[in-house]
Amino acid sequence: MKELQLIKSHLPSEVKDNTESTLKGIFDLIRYQRNDAGHPTGIPVKKQLIYANLQLFVMYCKFLYAIVAWLNKNSIN
Repeated sequence: MKELQLIKSHLPSEVKDNTESTLKGIFDLIRYQRNDAGHPTGIPVKKQLIYANLQLFVMYCKFLYAIVAWLNKNSIN
């Protein structure tokens, strides 16, 4: 997050808008899944939660690939 803040003003608008909340969502989704895997409760995962996570994954993946593509094309020191 700190590194991204340094270059945020240079990013294209589709990535710059809501950067913090999108990254927080990505980190929270990963943390939640990691914690669930590391400390299983035995409670079955609901189909609605799986569906919601898959929908979020697509949006988050596009966001991250847009940042990576931009970083590959631009050098910011």
